[in-house]
Amino acid sequence: MKSIKIIMTVLVAGLLIALVFAGCATQEEAVIEEEPVAEVVEEAPVEEPAKEVAMVEEPDPTVTAQVRDSDGDGVPDDQDRCPDTPAGMRVDAFGCPKTTGGMVEIQLTLEFDFDSYRIREEYMAERYKIDEFIAANPEAEVVRIDLDGHTCNIGKKNYNYKLSRERALAVRDYLMDELGVGHEAFKINAYGEDRPVASNDTREGRRRNRRVDVVFVIKGVIM
Repeated sequence: MKSIKIIMTVLVAGLLIALVFAGCATQEEAVIEEEPVAEVVEEAPVEEPAKEVAMVEEPDPTVTAQVRDSDGDGVPDDQDRCPDTPAGMRVDAFGCPKTTGGMVEIQLTLEFDFDSYRIREEYMAERYKIDEFIAANPEAEVVRIDLDGHTCNIGKKNYNYKLSRERALAVRDYLMDELGVGHEAFKINAYGEDRPVASNDTREGRRRNRRVDVVFVIKGVIM
């Protein structure tokens, strides 16, 4: 009996040792480290710098070329057949003196202060334009001078009519003394506020309307 117990004890001990070894093997198999998988990082594409494109500006069709008018007669140089007409001379569509019955006309404009018919000093030299023209044309002779007096629209209509006449008469008296032209050569027209050349709604427009338009009718001019 005693030997049987010893054999049983040995068998049990062997069985336990076998179980222990089997468990260790299983645990070793479970704890196998996997090699880390290298993470693939996708590189961002490198953008190439944009190529500069030269921009060519096209001409704006709404912008017109500057028109040159050397003698200031209102006719562009490329259409002006008489490029040296005196300042103020009335011209035709070709820039040449407009003649009526063999006579030419030169126009000057004198502006006045508000409610005044005194000729401003800056306009005193305007008559020299006529002197220069006559000196350049020895056969020329002033046969008539038209004086058109005007006002702005401030004030009563009757008062403005009288003021426009006073302005025209003041210019007549000045030219008679300076040019030695007789009384009969002048034609006086008083228009008051009825013929503005600019809007009376602005100070600048009213300034331009307070004026006398002077037209010299000259004969004996050879063009």
